[in-house]
Amino acid sequence: MKNDESNIYPPAVLRALTIMEYLSANQSPLSIKEISDIIQIPHASTYRIVKCLSDYGYLRESPTQPDKYKIGYKFAILSKSTFDGTDLGTIASPIIRDLANKTRQACQLCVINDNNVITIDQALPKESITIIAKLGEPIPINVSASGKILSALMLESKRREMLTKVWPLFKSNTENTIIDLQDFLKHLEKVAQQLYGTDFEEFSLGIGCLALPIFDYSNCAIAAIGLTGPIEYYQNPQSFKALMDALLDASKKISKDLSYN
Repeated sequence: MKNDESNIYPPAVLRALTIMEYLSANQSPLSIKEISDIIQIPHASTYRIVKCLSDYGYLRESPTQPDKYKIGYKFAILSKSTFDGTDLGTIASPIIRDLANKTRQACQLCVINDNNVITIDQALPKESITIIAKLGEPIPINVSASGKILSALMLESKRREMLTKVWPLFKSNTENTIIDLQDFLKHLEKVAQQLYGTDFEEFSLGIGCLALPIFDYSNCAIAAIGLTGPIEYYQNPQSFKALMDALLDASKKISKDLSYN
């Protein structure tokens, strides 16, 4: 729990925020006792807060692990509402839907939030994509093409501070996941040079992803637009180039409409 000036805020509100932030970063479902022990909140208070957040949709019980809780879908709804009210939302939404239809890949618009990557909008192709992040679901940066390109374009000091903080929470999804921090920092140097991020079966076996940055009027990378689909599309040089060309055109359109010079 944050200590700076925390005494001026209602304790119950601070505890609820701490629980939601921890579950969002940790990703693994936790029981009320586990939450109480980890965050050091009295069990009775933890119980009441978790039950309240669950009733209102901010937390949900894990379908596979009874009595354990994870982040609820209300966050996806709220983030979508926030997104739809922005220039980015208005501009990007029709473009990513058109891109999904053209490429027959899933198309996502992602941002870094609380040291993870979240999808704030997406369009799905008619063909089924079996593994894809849900709207609002926090994804570790090291298994996300969008996370790679956005963190690669950060100031080096900010990037190192963020990764040093969250790296112990990251897990190896597949044998291709980069789990050594120094190796990942070197990988990001390459990403920054090539100006795109990839995920070659790092998030899930059989799935590939390609992402490019979106810039705004201040020349900052504020989001990433990515394509996700069967890995063979991303391993084949010809189909990879076709996806890159389509994605580059879409990213340029969005950036231009956001007044990027």
